[in-house]
Amino acid sequence: MKLTKNQLVVLSGAAMLLVTWVTAMFWTFGNMAEAAVLSDHNIQPRMSSAELMSSLQDAETAERGFIATGNLKSLEPFYAVNVQIKDELSRLRQLTKSRAVSPHLDAMVLLVDNMMQQLASVIETRREQGQGAATALVGQGQGKRTMDGIRNEMRSVDAILNDAMLGNEAQLKLTLQRQFNLLVLAGFLALVTVVSFGFVAKRKSRQRLDGQMGLEAQHLLKIQQKTNTTLQQVNDSLQASEEKLSVTRYSIGDAVIAIDTHQRVTLVNTAAEQLTGWSQAQALGRGVNEIFHIVNRETRKPAQISLSETLKHGKVQGMVSHTVLIAKNGNECNIADSCAPRRNRNSQVIGAVLVFRDLTKEYALQQSLQDSAALVQTILSTVTDCIVTLHARSVSAPIES
Repeated sequence: MKLTKNQLVVLSGAAMLLVTWVTAMFWTFGNMAEAAVLSDHNIQPRMSSAELMSSLQDAETAERGFIATGNLKSLEPFYAVNVQIKDELSRLRQLTKSRAVSPHLDAMVLLVDNMMQQLASVIETRREQGQGAATALVGQGQGKRTMDGIRNEMRSVDAILNDAMLGNEAQLKLTLQRQFNLLVLAGFLALVTVVSFGFVAKRKSRQRLDGQMGLEAQHLLKIQQKTNTTLQQVNDSLQASEEKLSVTRYSIGDAVIAIDTHQRVTLVNTAAEQLTGWSQAQALGRGVNEIFHIVNRETRKPAQISLSETLKHGKVQGMVSHTVLIAKNGNECNIADSCAPRRNRNSQVIGAVLVFRDLTKEYALQQSLQDSAALVQTILSTVTDCIVTLHARSVSAPIES
């Protein structure tokens, strides 16, 4: 399907929205990764500071254990912390990138160094002067104040790191919310674009289909008009043929009666109406034997044509001699009749046709001729004179009585 200019514009817009949506997704993933890195940068310093405080507490506990027992093994945690403490301070400074944390870390370095010196001084006093002197030195509270200072600085560092982490989380939420809104908007616009494209394509297809259907309808209408014209011409021709046939049936001299396969009358022409005394309106639908009442002229017994043979086998029945037709009013006339089958275009018998004519005058003429011949024969037989008959090409011999 060839795309129109508008459809190309819509597709281009949809493609741009898709690119924008994919870009926004990658940007979101980048922000999330960056937020995760920042969160990790905030969490690691807090963990390191917690480890530093734990190490200081271990050193302080080792100091108190040595004061109480005087056992040098109690100082092993102190010596281990004394080696690790500087590394932990250095790692904490490396993990913390915030400028706000740097002053507190500088103060913690001094305080931690001071704390370790005080612990070392108490341990040394315990070794040289005994438990009482070391206890008295601890009782002055200088170590406690130093530890409180370290804790205060550590809380400040934790507060700054916590605020930074909360800020990062808030910024991340805001970014994600904006990104979500952007994605929803881009998805909505993409959906609207796709739906619009589908609607436009559907409308174009429907218009094209409607146009094709219109052309097809016009073509079918033309065909229908031509068909109607042809049917009208055929109908007119059939009507003309039917009129000619009807005129022929009703104008011929012979009487015609048409019947169906049930021997019911379907047609009576004018000659048949005159001879039978039945009009076509009266005869239609009646049995043919009721209309066509014939008897033998000599015996006066009913005479019938074998219509069943004609209807069943399609045989033509010949003329029956010495037949008298008795009309509805009782008039009689001598007739000669015949019966032929009616067939459709598939050669199936659909009825029969009775054709008959009035022979009364012919019979009268034949009788007159017969009477004249008999009279001449009687005269010739009774005269005594010689009679010579001459023909056009021969002369007959004299006849004596």
